[in-house]
Parts: sequence; C-alpha cells; structure tokens
Amino acid sequence: MDQIVAVNQPLAALVAIAGLGFFAKALYNVFFHPLREFPGPLLARATRVYYSNHRSTGQLELLTKELYDKYGSVVRIAPDELSFVDEAAWVDIYGSRTKVRLQKESFFYLGATAPNGEKNLCVCSDADHSRIRGVLSHAFSDKALYSQKALITRHVSHMMRRIGQLGGARTDAVRWLQHCTYDIISDLALGTSAGALDCDGWSPSAHLVFESVKEGIMAIECVRFLPFRSLLVHLLMKAFGTSRRRAFDTANEKAQTRMETGNFDRPDLMSYILQANETGKELTSAEITANVALLLDVGSETTASMLAGCLFYVTKDLAVLNRLTGEIRCSFDTAEEIDSKRLATLPFLNAVLQESLRLYPPVAAATPRLTPPSGCLIAGRFVPGNTTVAINQYAAYHIAANFTDPLSFSPTRWLGEKRFSDDKRATFQPFSLGARDCLGRNLAWAEIRLVKMLSTSPLPGLSIDSLLIATGLVLLAYMVAKSIYLAFLHPLSKFPGPPAAAVSNAYMDIYARPSSGKKVFLKLGEYERPGDISTTRDPGLHAIQKRALSKGFSIGAMRDQEKVLQQYLDSLLNQIRRLGSHGQNAIDIGEALNWFTLDIIGDLAFGEPFDSVSQASNVAISLITDALRYTNVEYLQRQMPYIAPLAARLLFPTSLKQKHNEYQRLAAAKAKRRIEKADLDRQDFFSHLINDCRINEKELTATAWTIIMAGSETTATALTATIFYLLRYPDTLSKLGREVRASFSSAELITGDSILRLKYLNVVIEEGLRLFPPLAIGLPRESPGAVVDGHYIPQGTTVSVENFSMSYDPRYWEDPKAFKPERWLVGLGADRPSEAHHPFSEGTRSCIGKNLAYLEMRILLANLVWHFDWELASTDIQDLNSSCQCFALWTMPKLLVKFRPRVEHCVG
Repeated sequence: MDQIVAVNQPLAALVAIAGLGFFAKALYNVFFHPLREFPGPLLARATRVYYSNHRSTGQLELLTKELYDKYGSVVRIAPDELSFVDEAAWVDIYGSRTKVRLQKESFFYLGATAPNGEKNLCVCSDADHSRIRGVLSHAFSDKALYSQKALITRHVSHMMRRIGQLGGARTDAVRWLQHCTYDIISDLALGTSAGALDCDGWSPSAHLVFESVKEGIMAIECVRFLPFRSLLVHLLMKAFGTSRRRAFDTANEKAQTRMETGNFDRPDLMSYILQANETGKELTSAEITANVALLLDVGSETTASMLAGCLFYVTKDLAVLNRLTGEIRCSFDTAEEIDSKRLATLPFLNAVLQESLRLYPPVAAATPRLTPPSGCLIAGRFVPGNTTVAINQYAAYHIAANFTDPLSFSPTRWLGEKRFSDDKRATFQPFSLGARDCLGRNLAWAEIRLVKMLSTSPLPGLSIDSLLIATGLVLLAYMVAKSIYLAFLHPLSKFPGPPAAAVSNAYMDIYARPSSGKKVFLKLGEYERPGDISTTRDPGLHAIQKRALSKGFSIGAMRDQEKVLQQYLDSLLNQIRRLGSHGQNAIDIGEALNWFTLDIIGDLAFGEPFDSVSQASNVAISLITDALRYTNVEYLQRQMPYIAPLAARLLFPTSLKQKHNEYQRLAAAKAKRRIEKADLDRQDFFSHLINDCRINEKELTATAWTIIMAGSETTATALTATIFYLLRYPDTLSKLGREVRASFSSAELITGDSILRLKYLNVVIEEGLRLFPPLAIGLPRESPGAVVDGHYIPQGTTVSVENFSMSYDPRYWEDPKAFKPERWLVGLGADRPSEAHHPFSEGTRSCIGKNLAYLEMRILLANLVWHFDWELASTDIQDLNSSCQCFALWTMPKLLVKFRPRVEHCVG
C-alpha cells in the first residue's frame, strides 16, 4: 500500500501542478490578457475549451450568431481570438493592405495539409500560393469555364434524368447534388467523371469528402491545448484519418493516370498544369496531387451544400418557386439555348441564388487570420499583435445589424425592394475577399445557375393522358406568361408592392370631385351593372340618379322619416326583450341589427318592409350575403370568360347562383310594385327616382338592387363592431352609458336632433367606423392617365386606396389597433388625421346614404345603452377582424350578447 501511495504522489503532484497552471492561465486570460476589454462568454475568454467543444460538434457558427446578438459586432470567442461582423472588417482582415497582409492562422489550417505532406493552396506560403494560383487560375477563368458549358450541362442533365427515373419517389436531394458537383469537378480537373451519379446509393468517393473534413477538424481541436500539437495532429491523422487517406488515394490515382496521358487537347485543369510545366512554371507531382485532392473536396461539397439550402428555401415558398419557374421557362424556348452567360442575366434567378448564399453560405465557418506582431486596426478598433481574427459568414449574414429581417428568405432584397434598402451588402462576401479568396467562384456560379435552372424545369419522359390536365397546363402556362409580363414588362412594373401610396395625397387624387385641372377616374367596366347608380361608368347617368336620390337622403328628409325609423326601433327593442328572455338568454346582436336596417331601407325605399324584425327572419339577409359572394363570379366571368364557368364550378357552390337570381327577383319585384303604386305623395327614396322621367324602369330595378344591399348590411356591420369593441372596453361603455342616461330622462327624448349634442356618443361611432369601416376594400377606379401621389399612373390602370389598411396604419394613427374614442375629441385628439378617415368615400361618387347611416347608428346605439345593461357572451371572439370574411361587404361571426332591461332591473 505504501508503494502505491509513493507511486501516486508524483502523479498527484503533476495533476495538481497542471490544474493550478490551467486555472492560473484562465485567470490571466480573463483579467490580464491584452484582449480583456473585448466582450464574450466567460468560458470563451478563459479557455479554448469553449471554442474547441463547439467547433468539433459543428455548433460554433450557430452559437456565434447568438453571441453577436448579445455582445455586439466584435466577440471574443476564444482567449486569443476575435470574431467580427462589421463590413469594414472584410477589407481589414482579408483585403490587400498597404504595408502588411494578415497571414493565415497556421494551426487552424493544419488539418487541410495533404496526407503526402505537401502543402496545397489552402495552407501554403504567400509565395507558393501566388505560384500555384497563377497556374490554376487559367482553368477557372470565365473564358475557360464558358468553353466547358457542354460538360457542365451534360452532368446536370444526367442528374435530372436519374431523378426522373425514380418516378416521383422521395429521394435525398443532398446526395444527388453532391454527386453532380463531384462528377463535374472530377471531369474538369482530371478529364473523367467519378461516376457518382450512376450510384444507387452514396458514392463511396463522394461520401469521403464529408467524412475527411470532419476528421480534420476533430484532430485539430483534440490536441489544441497540448504541447507538440503539430506533431500530434500528424500522428492522429495517420492513426484515425482513414476517410481522409482513402479520399486522397482516390484523387492521387486519378491524377497520376491523367498526367501519364499527357493530352493537352482536352481543356481540363490538368491540361493547364501540364502546359505550365513546359513553360518553366511547373508544379511538382506531389503539389499537383495535393491540389487536385483539395479541389475535389472544396469544389464539390461547398456548391452542393449551398444548392441543398437553396432547394429547401425555394420549395418552402410557393410564390418564389412559381416566379422562378416562370422566369426560367419564359426565357428559353429550348434546352439548347441555355448557358451560364444567359442564365447570369435572369434577375430573379440570381436574386434567389444570392439570397441562398446569404442564408446558407458555402463556407459558413470563419477562416482565421493572424494580426502582425505590432497589432493593427480592424473595423476602427485596435487589435493587439498575434491575435487570431476572422469573420463568421453565417453569423454576419443572419444578424439584424447587417440585414433587414435576416432570417427570412427574401430574394427581392437583391432586386431593390425598398424595405431592404438599409441592408449592408458590403458584408456579403460568400467567396471571401482579397488575394486568397475562392479560386472556383466562377465555376460555382456556373454550376449553381445550371442546376437551379434544370431543377425547376419539367422532368423528361412525363406523359399526360388526361385532356383535362393538358388543358389545365396550357391555361397555367398562359397565366404564368401573363404573370411574368405583369411583374416585369407592364408599365407599372417599376411600382413596388404591396405598400400603398400615402393616403393624404392619393385618396383625394383618386376620389375627390373633378375640377378644371383634374381628370375623372371612372369606375371599372368589369364591375358595372347597367343602370346601377353604384357601378355605372357613365358620369351623366350617375349625376341624374344621384341628384334625384339625394333629395330623399338629405338631413331634412331624414328628419321627416324619423317616425318610420322609430316604428321599427320599438319593434326591435321588443324582440330583444322577448328573444333574450329579459336578459336571461344571449342573442346574436348582429343578426338583430340586420333585421332592423333591412326593414328600414325596405320601407324608406319601397314603402314596404321585409318583415325581418317582426318575424325574426334571416331569409332576406342570407340572400344578400350570397348575392355579394356571387359578384366575385360575375367579375371572374368578365375577366376570363373562357375559364370562368369551370373556375366558378370549382370555387363556388352551385346554389350561389340560385340565391343570386332569387335576390335579383326579390329586388325587381319590390321595385316593380313601387313603380305601380306611383304614390308620389309619400316622399320615400323611389318617389324621387320615379319623378325623374329620365330614369327608366331597368335603371330603377338596378338601383333597387344596390339600395337594399348597401343600405342595410353596412350600417348593421359597423354598429355590431362598435358594440363588440364597447364590450371589450368596459370603461368606455360605462362612460357612454353615463352620458346617454344623464342626457335623457326618458327614451322618447332620444331623437335625431337631440343626440347630436352627445359628444362621446358621436366619437364612439366615429372610432367604430375607423376600426371597422363598412366598406373595407378600396373602391377601384380607372386612371385616365394622371398623377396620383406624385406618380404618373398610365391610362387604364386600376387604382384604389384601401379603407381598412388606412385605418390600421401607424403612420396616421397612434396605437391603431386600440379602441380609443378620445382620439376624436377636440383638445385630446392630437391623433386625428381626417385625410386618413373616409368611411363613406369622397367626391361625387361618395356614399349617398351616409346621413341615414349616421342617424340609424346614433339612435340605435343610444337606445340600446339607455334601455339595457350589456354582457358579452361570445367569449371565443378575441380578434373580430380575423373572425370575419369580406366579400366587398363584411360577413360577421355571431356576436352573442345578453341585454338586461334597465327599468325592470331597477324595479326588481
């Protein structure tokens, strides 16, 4: 036992000394090291364990991105290493400096040394690098690669044929891309394909590329802390680097065979090397083998990895895939026309590839350099001498400081889209920078463009047996072609989307009353129903109808019709009490309000109601809703008459047309009975139209269609939304209740005139109209060829300004999603831009019924507040907007509310 203790004492002492030394070194690194001022994780600043652990597990690049988010543009990721993401750092680290060039950090690249001991382009000195690169660069010039277009295309086409033979079965895209690029670089370098694409599984030689890279990294990071680490790396690679040796042996065998043929006629990489040997710029046999092996590694795996990332992002975004497919297929009539030069001119293809390189850079890892002993400035900060510095490409391209919305796949950022104008594109250097940048960048671009082009082309050998499918494909091709024209060749192609123009100018430019210096923006022909006041394009007919109708919708006329309104209001209040069992049951208030507004418009327009309130009936309301939906079918028929019947059958139920026809018959019947009565003493809406002999019966019927629809549903919808927001904001409801109940001792005192003085009631209604405008969509107009918001809009262009979008635009409203009636009060409402609020449109084509709408909303809301206490029963509705549908007008969800009568409650 004493002997064991005696033996273990020196060992324990050594362990203690080593541990103490490790701890002391960690303390020095954290508190006394020249880099102590630079931020980073404590463990990273103290020891290389942090860096080596994450690099050997393949997580370093992802982790570094998170470190930049936390610490800023410079991070200390190891005791003697700094990582940068600033655009200025590219030139400072990798560019050509006037006095001294930063050398590669030798130990990092030690794993890239060829097994034969010869240094290749990756790890050689500057002098050797210049000599070797001078020989190899001729093979990678644009001219040399263009002469190889047939070779590259042949391998890409072979890959597509092999995938096509799978008959649509699922397959590993990464494997096919790796095999394709491996065969291309093998053929270009050695004059013969590696045959990887002919393998049914992974090609052994191609798969070795991945494994050899991993082995090199593991060997480096395992011995980084130990003495004699360079020797240990060589020993580890000999003992365990089996994949790496096998990959090198394969490359060596092929290189030797190619050198022995001595064929200069075949313009591959080896032919340039052999020609250089005859001019005195020769490379040794060992150097040739070492660099060929390197090219087989980095010339295949990096391109394949990037393409795999590109394929992933494109297939996830159908809009990008369709646009890319359309651009490629519309640019080439035959496959023979395709070459790398023409592909380089396709803007969207190259934007997709640039974005893929940003999100999935071929070399995501940092490629470290060593500062000179005297130190130097990098990105404006002094870095001490002998410090390892680098730019982590993955992190640099994925942080918000360099790129807007950095995690999204947005090819349009490379096409000048305005929201990406602040992107720091100088940071984007996927093939590095300076004298030691990527030699094969031209080859990479040629491969990437060709593979991406063919991957979006139809696979050979497909047969189409169905006439229906064939017809569909022809129509699809037409639509794709038309989409390409609209996107890139249309006179409006320079205008961005989807952001709208500033409402302060655009709205009045489009909708305001025409003047001597302003052209008329007509309504669209596709929406026109002959004779209808709301859709007619004829300004003369519209003026005649509006002048006649306006007499019935004036403020004075509304005052005369208030008795009619009060009659249906009393009936509605009684139904609310009855159906709600005096507050015990919840009722659908939106449905009840639709009964009221529909009966009102029926009586005021035709002298007869729809009996919706008295019968609690939804028949007429459902007809209106379906008729609105069917207008989409009518629009489709005018736009695409040849395919509209098929599209309508697929998209809309057949019952929709029946409901639409039934609604037309209903409106026509009411109009006909009103005309036959000829009772001009009763001053309803139609009496004014009938009195104008210039308006014929067809035009009267068409206008009846619109009056029923627009005069009922819009008001009910706006008031339903206002009730919802009041219930969601109980303090506002309480304040409104106090105002109404304090102003009127009895409900009979609530009149159209008396409620005008209720300031809070009126601003509540205005805020409800802002958050839920009755007509949400923009009313489309046809440009006569005029200036809108400072932009000239060509003649025939459809223009509009969206009411709903304006209502939620933070440029015009503070906290736009909040229900804040106070914003409309004078003195409190600094946030009240009238130019952004047009619930009833503007100009000569503005809503003629807005006086009726305001009267109904004021009297209804005041009476509901005066008569009842409210309780929201629809607790499942969190966001009203997302619960609705919009077919020109709104389709509301059920809003269940309990209305408890106030008077009965007080008596009880």
